[in-house]
Amino acid sequence: MDRQDVKVVLVSAREAVRSTFFRRGGRLGRAIYRVFGTSHNREMNAVFAGAAEFYRADRNRGQRFALRRNVHMLEKGLCMRPRRETFAVDYIETTVGDLGKCMAGSELSDIELKWCFDVLSAYFDATSTSPNGRIKRARDEFLGLARPDVPIQTSAPYRVGTLPDVVSIEALEALAISRTSVRSYHSKPVDRGVIDRALMVALESPSACNRVPWTMRIMDDPENARLVAGVAMGTAGYSEQVSNVAVLVGNLGAYSNERDRHLIYIDGSLAAMSFILALQAQGVSSCCVNWPDIATREQKMASLLGMEPHERVVMLILFGYADEQGLTPYSGKLPVGAIRTFGLPRGRA
Repeated sequence: MDRQDVKVVLVSAREAVRSTFFRRGGRLGRAIYRVFGTSHNREMNAVFAGAAEFYRADRNRGQRFALRRNVHMLEKGLCMRPRRETFAVDYIETTVGDLGKCMAGSELSDIELKWCFDVLSAYFDATSTSPNGRIKRARDEFLGLARPDVPIQTSAPYRVGTLPDVVSIEALEALAISRTSVRSYHSKPVDRGVIDRALMVALESPSACNRVPWTMRIMDDPENARLVAGVAMGTAGYSEQVSNVAVLVGNLGAYSNERDRHLIYIDGSLAAMSFILALQAQGVSSCCVNWPDIATREQKMASLLGMEPHERVVMLILFGYADEQGLTPYSGKLPVGAIRTFGLPRGRA
């Protein structure tokens, strides 16, 4: 029996044990799993570190993520029909206070500053007749802040009817179909302007309360790209052809509550799809690389990227100009009926 045969036998034996354990484990199995399921511990540690970072920022330099969340909540209040005379009483003072702290610590970009000021101005106009004391105090504090001189269009809520025309469903469908997982690339470099254009599209993706809890660590130096790509599973055989890698990193420091721990994966994945399609629209192919929770790989990637304890990798995205002679999997898709249902299950209404 050669080495490969031994590996197959060991893997099969392990899977047989796991299958029996999970199918028949019952309460005892769940108790054992809680003790030995260490991957959950890594997530728990990252969530704890995230909450610690959230409150540390809140105390020391102003909580940028909380500010973004609250300003977006104000926007939603401004969009309500009918709009109330008094709303956001429980967080308006905190919001203005966070804006002042973030301005003092230079935590915000010009775009963020303009958005915060425009939304808060619209809010205080909308609540100008409110007798609430908290709103009045917050308004006085807000008027004392130095308004930024940023030559950007108004960033407050606007009418849906003013949105530009969208592309046709046929064009969108064609773009989606043309995107496939490419693993063979030319060495031609991808201009950073092309990458940034795709990131601009990614930033238009939905994000829970507009917090945007992710960053893209771009490796466009072939040596670094191959080093980083090699850390992931499943890249053997083609990582040496890679010249560009984006590592999507989620920031759990955006949240104070463990209930929000999955949002980095939700928001990050939404952004990743937009990024990939925007690359495709510019003639740049890509391939998503799964990132399973494996301690040694987590530690190696964290060391390479200089990640903080509250940051977690969501996925890797390889990209570049496709080698036209290379093959790509057909990846047969499911029919719509296999993934779609309408309404509640029978008897649940």
